[in-house]
Amino acid sequence: MKISGDYNKPLRFFKDCLSVSPLFGRAGGCALFLLCTLVVLPRIHAASVPRELPVRVSIEALLSDEVQYDGHRIVVSGRIESLVFQQGHMGSPYLKIVLQESPSLASLSPQRVEVISLDFPKARAGDKVLVQGNYHISGRKVGRLFKRFIDAEVIVLDKF
Repeated sequence: MKISGDYNKPLRFFKDCLSVSPLFGRAGGCALFLLCTLVVLPRIHAASVPRELPVRVSIEALLSDEVQYDGHRIVVSGRIESLVFQQGHMGSPYLKIVLQESPSLASLSPQRVEVISLDFPKARAGDKVLVQGNYHISGRKVGRLFKRFIDAEVIVLDKF
């Protein structure tokens, strides 16, 4: 079986793309093509993927009804009980924070949740922080399996 073709001809895609050239000229056709790929298509894609707004929730409410928040963006506040730098499966550094909610009058023991962060905030143990991220009952992060954790997007000091 012999496959033959003329490799000196331009590819059909580019030939069809430049068919706009009678209207705008060769440079105008290329400019129109670039305009569509750089400006119009990213806007269409951005409009089709709406980002979920985070829900403010207490750690106690999060742990009492965790199925409702699984995979969703949340914002929690609490005091950092412990803060440990660790290495992931492939050696990448990450921060594991245990965030505790101050005990209320109804419950005597404070509620705790783990926070996994690839960024390193300027916070220390004992600081009160706000954490925004996705809550997961179970999932993989940095090549390791975690249970009941927040994949942190942003961690900021809570000064209020």
